[in-house]
Amino acid sequence: MKKALDIEPSEVLRISAKLGTGVPDLLRAIVHRIPPPVGNVNKPFRGLVFDSWFDKRRGVVTLVAVVDGQLKKEDKISFVSSDKVYEVKDIGLMRPDKVSAEKLYAGQVGYIMCGMKTTKEAQIGDTVSHKSSPVPPILPIRPAKQMHPEEKSKAKPAASDVVAAYIRQRRHPAWTSFFLSRRHVTNSHFGLSHFNFNVDGHNYHVLRTGCFPFLKYHCTKRPYEDLSWDNRLMRFLKILNLGLPMLAYGLAASFLIKHEERVRLNGCDIPIYFLIKENHNYSVSRKRTSKSVVGLTVAVISGVVLFLVVLLDTETKCLTGDVLFE
Repeated sequence: MKKALDIEPSEVLRISAKLGTGVPDLLRAIVHRIPPPVGNVNKPFRGLVFDSWFDKRRGVVTLVAVVDGQLKKEDKISFVSSDKVYEVKDIGLMRPDKVSAEKLYAGQVGYIMCGMKTTKEAQIGDTVSHKSSPVPPILPIRPAKQMHPEEKSKAKPAASDVVAAYIRQRRHPAWTSFFLSRRHVTNSHFGLSHFNFNVDGHNYHVLRTGCFPFLKYHCTKRPYEDLSWDNRLMRFLKILNLGLPMLAYGLAASFLIKHEERVRLNGCDIPIYFLIKENHNYSVSRKRTSKSVVGLTVAVISGVVLFLVVLLDTETKCLTGDVLFE
């Protein structure tokens, strides 16, 4: 520990929050080892923004470390990075939930709500002060570099994130089967054909295959099982048939897709494609899912046989042609 973290072994405390072991020692160590905040309540107010998030009902919540002065409700505040003026609607402390307070004083860490519409107005590292008493910035802020539109288009989300977002959007359906375009996502499940996929505590058995120009996902809500052998079998069959049946499947899907839905992810709409519009008003039994796995396996094996037949027929014609030519 000393070598990896540069911590003296004698200073390490034995603590277990579950058992309550060493908690009094921890509290005493916090008091003695961590220096108290240095600030002056009588100086003009200034605070350091170190986090923010959006609340659907109350707008942006900004976390501020008060360096000097004090802040109360209905005060007019401004941020160094912008000229906008806000009126404080609510202030308080995090314990750990929001607890409203009348004032925030130097040395305290609390939240501010002032009617902001977007977190872009509360930059991390910015300095907040009273409008009537501007102060110099606590930390130098470098303006965020704007991403070029071409760079934005290259930042594709991972397929796993899109799948999880769609399952949440459909409120964890019993099953779903769809295509993702390789133009819109990155292949984050490369090498996986049959696997478990957990979304918010709901486990899904996923049959996945790369069928250019798509990625096909068939997800069924099922208890966790060891699918490693199933995954190896599917990978072996794909290698055996050189992926030709899946290529044919993907090219055919380009013409057979009839329905499209959108998933909102990181401010972008990602399209998801279906052969038919799904009806999620009924559940899928284990027997039905097993039939789907068997059906897909049979389809892959049929593709292998077809490929071998075509290859053998081509070789026979070539040999026949050579004999006739001779």
